[in-house]
Amino acid sequence: AGCSQFRRRKRRTCDVCGVQGNEDEPPFPVCGGCDARRYCGEACQIADWEAGHARKCQMSADWQEVLDALADDEV
Repeated sequence: AGCSQFRRRKRRTCDVCGVQGNEDEPPFPVCGGCDARRYCGEACQIADWEAGHARKCQMSADWQEVLDALADDEV
């Protein structure tokens, strides 16, 4: 029971400001590029991106170029 409670809490905790949502609320959205960061809202997502997540995220510009090239080759 302890692990599942921890996971529920983690899915409702903003990685930027630390705010926690209630367990009856849906989990906070994750970064669309890496699924590793959770955000309580758009302001925290933007702040995290500007604070350096853009350089660390798997979907940074370099990765996006590779993915775009791969997608073009598949068509």
